[in-house]
Amino acid sequence: MKEKKKDALERLKSPNLTPTDTTKPRQSKLCIDNLNLESLRRKLEEVPDYRKHEGKNPLPAILAVLCVAVLCGATNTKEAWRWVRDLSWEVLKDLGFRRPLTYTTAWRVMTLTDNTALSQKLCEWLKGH
Repeated sequence: MKEKKKDALERLKSPNLTPTDTTKPRQSKLCIDNLNLESLRRKLEEVPDYRKHEGKNPLPAILAVLCVAVLCGATNTKEAWRWVRDLSWEVLKDLGFRRPLTYTTAWRVMTLTDNTALSQKLCEWLKGH
């Protein structure tokens, strides 16, 4: 395996990931077989909700599946939404979804969520995995 940066492999092995270490997550694909989406959802409950009233689906659940979609290679909102759309309803229901995720909701969440807080919480979760 050829490294693009001299210290890339060491940084990936490091337990001290920072948001700047994950600015381009689509460069590597993640296997979700052993991921605990429930623990990611719980960690993302700490991200401030920009909505005045809770929507049809809980924000932490939406953020969790969109983050994993990006980590698995989605490069834009439409790809992330399509990835989530292909998940089984049981997985989505277990995360707290009450109805399927619409593209409009995915776009709003990806546009209006506090990216700094999201990056921080995602990095904290990744440290544990």
